[in-house]
Amino acid sequence: MLQVLKIAGKVLLSLCLIALNSSHSGSNASAQTSSFYHPEIKAKLKNGKVLLFPLGLRLGTLQLPRQAGQRGKSISACGRVELPSQSQVILVPSSYLLQNPDLINGFSGAISGIEIKSKEGTRLLQQLAAKETIETLRISGTRLDSEVISTINSLPRLKNLQFDRIQGLDTAIAGKIRPLKQLNSLALTANTMALLKELGQAKFLTKLELSNANLTLSDFAMLQNLPALEFLSIQESQYADAAVAYFPRFKNLKILWLGKRQWSKETMMQLEKLTNLEELHVQVATEELPLYVKLYNALPGIVKP
Repeated sequence: MLQVLKIAGKVLLSLCLIALNSSHSGSNASAQTSSFYHPEIKAKLKNGKVLLFPLGLRLGTLQLPRQAGQRGKSISACGRVELPSQSQVILVPSSYLLQNPDLINGFSGAISGIEIKSKEGTRLLQQLAAKETIETLRISGTRLDSEVISTINSLPRLKNLQFDRIQGLDTAIAGKIRPLKQLNSLALTANTMALLKELGQAKFLTKLELSNANLTLSDFAMLQNLPALEFLSIQESQYADAAVAYFPRFKNLKILWLGKRQWSKETMMQLEKLTNLEELHVQVATEELPLYVKLYNALPGIVKP
């Protein structure tokens, strides 16, 4: 039996985990061309923006994060799409768009993020890089090479980066990714831990998610010095009990996600010092419930069930 401790604090987490299978039209080339919106055609909404995609062609999925009081949603990138103002739109491209990346120039509007799952996506990313609107980049299941690194470095507004199951990323390659020091959020899996070595001067990093990683004490010593870090998730990673002593030294940490582990009295006592947290997530076994209750009562601002 697992218990989850949640300390009060309202946080909006945008977890867009949608992965829709793509499809494409069998229209001939002339029909496809005739259905395109021309770049000079503009459309404006009083309180929003419009994306104009080729009619009859599904170019992918647009993911909109959750807003206050609303659920995140996903819509098809086909035809006229009206979006709220200030919305952060993540494009999950269809296979057809990946094979025809120049089609991305056939719409009016701003794509603020993109998800790349194959080498084919690099060409599409290059097209979007030229628009200078990309703030969020998710790359998974592919190999980093000089072409991909060069494209990442050409994104002047990149703030959020997620690497999952990346090949060819060692410390030497990680050192060539220039936007790292300017990021607001970063998500890494175990085989991309080389990037941690480059984060020491990430002055703007507020959110860090580490999955399936074996963290050392030196990693925590570095992380505690990140001046803007507010959100840290290591719930699917391994770390020594001694690492818990570093958490009270994190100056601005507000949200902490910890994974399932054997909690000793000593480690729980370290967690009791985290009185400035707005949200803490821990998982305990049934036999550890007395320690859980003690921690629950020691931390202030808890919403009582």
